[in-house]
Amino acid sequence: KAIRDKALDDYKNILDEQQKAFKEAYQNQIDLIDKEAKAKVSAQEAIIRSIEEELELLDRKEDKRDFSVKKAELEEELAYWEVRTSEQARQKVADIRKQIDELEHKREVELQKQKLEDKKRTAEEEIDAIERAADEEREKWEKSYNMVEKAFDAHSTNIIAMAATMSREAYQQWVQNYLI
Repeated sequence: KAIRDKALDDYKNILDEQQKAFKEAYQNQIDLIDKEAKAKVSAQEAIIRSIEEELELLDRKEDKRDFSVKKAELEEELAYWEVRTSEQARQKVADIRKQIDELEHKREVELQKQKLEDKKRTAEEEIDAIERAADEEREKWEKSYNMVEKAFDAHSTNIIAMAATMSREAYQQWVQNYLI
C-alpha cells in the first residue's frame, strides 16, 4: 500500500508540474499575442487619428480661405457699385449685400458645426478611454479568476493520478489527449 501511495504521489507531482508548465506556456503565449496585437492596433489608431486631425485642419483652413476670398470679391464688387447712382447700381448693391449676409451666415453655421464636431470627437475619445479602462479592469479580474481556478485544479489532478496508479495505459492516454 505504501508503494501504491508513493506512486500515486509521484504521478500527482508529475501531473501537477506538466499541467502547470503547459498552462503557463499557453497563457504566456496568449497574453503575448494579445499585448502585441493591442500595441499594433493602438499605434495604427494613433496614426489614423493624427491623419484625421490633419485633414480636419486642412479642411478648416481651406474653408476659411474660401470664405475670405469670396467675401473680399463681394466687398470689392460692392465698393464698385456703391459709388454708382443708377437704379441698376442700387439693385446691385442690395444684391451684393444679400450675398455677403448669406456668405457670413453660411460661415457662422460652418463654425458652429465644427464646434459640435469637436465636442463629438471629445466624447468619442472619452468613450474610448472608458472602454480601455474597462478592458484593463477585466484583464485584472480574469487573471485573478484564473489564479482561483488553478487552486481548484488540484482535485482533477488527484483523480488523474489515482487512475494512473491503477492503469499506466489510462495515464498515457490522458497525456496523449491533453498534453501532446
